[in-house]
Amino acid sequence: MKGMKMNNDKSNEGQENGAADRGQSAARLKRFYGAPGGPLLGWLLEEAGNKGMDLTALATELRVTVG
Repeated sequence: MKGMKMNNDKSNEGQENGAADRGQSAARLKRFYGAPGGPLLGWLLEEAGNKGMDLTALATELRVTVG
């Protein structure tokens, strides 16, 4: 786009752990799409778990009810 400069230099990005990162990303996507309720719910539950939240805390944060 006119007036916007994009930095496409990714020469050093992820070289050390590139293959491991791709494997972890693929496994994470597989978990999301295999989760009961679909990928959005899988992602929400995983992120809540990473933050130490239980299902009730997640529901409160999202302003929904559990069930």
